Amino acid sequence: MSSSPSVSSTGFVEDLAQLWEEAKSDPEVNALLDEQITVVGVGKDKLRFLFKRVARSMVGGKNQIWHGGARLKRYGQGFALTFIDPTEDGKKLSTYVSAAEIADYRYRGMLLDVLQQAHDRTYVTAYIWGDITADERNEERASLKPANLKHLYIVLPLQPTAASAEATTAI
Repeated sequence: MSSSPSVSSTGFVEDLAQLWEEAKSDPEVNALLDEQITVVGVGKDKLRFLFKRVARSMVGGKNQIWHGGARLKRYGQGFALTFIDPTEDGKKLSTYVSAAEIADYRYRGMLLDVLQQAHDRTYVTAYIWGDITADERNEERASLKPANLKHLYIVLPLQPTAASAEATTAI
């Protein structure tokens, strides 16, 4: 996204998350946080108001891009993300994506690539646009379901190189 900070309309959480991260970290594009962004199928809002940390969420939270560190677990061709931080009301928040949802996703190849690379990471950063609902089977849990997989973006942490790992163990 750094090559195009002028995006003003999108339906992909990936585009919005990259723009938001760039606007937060780069003073030259920081003004984008207050720009009106058109989100396909949702409407217009300022970029800064679209994002909320999972730790500041509650059951009933709607129409936000929730983000935070999460643990990824594979279930056959599907997967689950369980956020590390609980919600503000103390619930463990998770997202499950079935094999059928992945199979129906137009960009499944890219998603499967990310999932393959994530297998040896302790956590990922997840951005999910959706609503938070109570888990009907477990009152200590809540669920966050994207309307479709365009509303899900997984960022892998940098993996240490062999040289940096040797430097860390040498200290």
